[in-house]
Amino acid sequence: MCSTYSSLKDDAMAGQVVYELNATDSDSGAYGDITFSILHVTDNGQNKFGVEQNGTITLEDQSIQAGEVYTLTVMAADGAPQEDRKSAVTTLEVRVIPANNQSRPTFDPARYYVSISEGTQVGTSLTTVHASDAEGEPLHFVIADGNPNNTFNISSKVGQIILNRELDREDIPEYTLIVLVDDGNENGTATATVEVVVTDINDNNPVFNSSFPTEFTTVEEQDPPVFIGRVEATDADIG
Repeated sequence: MCSTYSSLKDDAMAGQVVYELNATDSDSGAYGDITFSILHVTDNGQNKFGVEQNGTITLEDQSIQAGEVYTLTVMAADGAPQEDRKSAVTTLEVRVIPANNQSRPTFDPARYYVSISEGTQVGTSLTTVHASDAEGEPLHFVIADGNPNNTFNISSKVGQIILNRELDREDIPEYTLIVLVDDGNENGTATATVEVVVTDINDNNPVFNSSFPTEFTTVEEQDPPVFIGRVEATDADIG
């Protein structure tokens, strides 16, 4: 199941297009004919939306208010007999926004500092970024930059940042994440910076410097201390 997002202004009229879904089927004839149906809508919104046979989602009941969020579960099914019928399901999140947006969302604070051990388990929460919108519009969070290999994930609805991959301080000692929040309106975005410092654990063995000799000679029967030779070793860990 995949998810899609759309916004709808609170002055929208019944019949307005909310979103156009698309589905394909490589079979021919009736087996390739696709019909759409809405299986469920959250927040008692079952009668507020309809779907046409071409996948167009429309508003059926215009009694909506800014700040409301509806999640539609939509099924696409082929035209095979019931016992052979195949289908796919997707979700569409519809956010109701004010018709006249007056301001963009804001972060408070706009900069975060996090220290995390490189031995931290995947799935651990680092921090939650906080944003608000003067119109009370639903907000959507993404990590827009500074996240190589998708090392971190963020909850799109609440802004919680979670470790997605194992860390290695010797490889990347710090990250600067740029988190973007969007209220669904044109120019309705803001960004925050999350500085993540990776602290060390003792996960490396000392390594001898191969440029130094490993065999030495000395003269017997000398009085100590006697200098025989020098070796060198390094360790990638710190502290």
